[in-house]
Amino acid sequence: MGRDTEMPDYLVLITTLGGLAAFGLSGVVIGPIIGALFLTVWEMFGQEYAHVASDSGDAPTPGTTG
Repeated sequence: MGRDTEMPDYLVLITTLGGLAAFGLSGVVIGPIIGALFLTVWEMFGQEYAHVASDSGDAPTPGTTG
């Protein structure tokens, strides 16, 4: 399952066990789906706000003159 989703094996294990604990037997499917959604959103935010980190030197910070 981890190879198809390109998720690390340990994350598949953790999300599967967490899904089992939270949702019962259907958590075997729901847990990894939630984990994959979390990784996708994390990467999207990283790509979206990567320019903020690189441009932060150009803008003056609050409370400073310049």
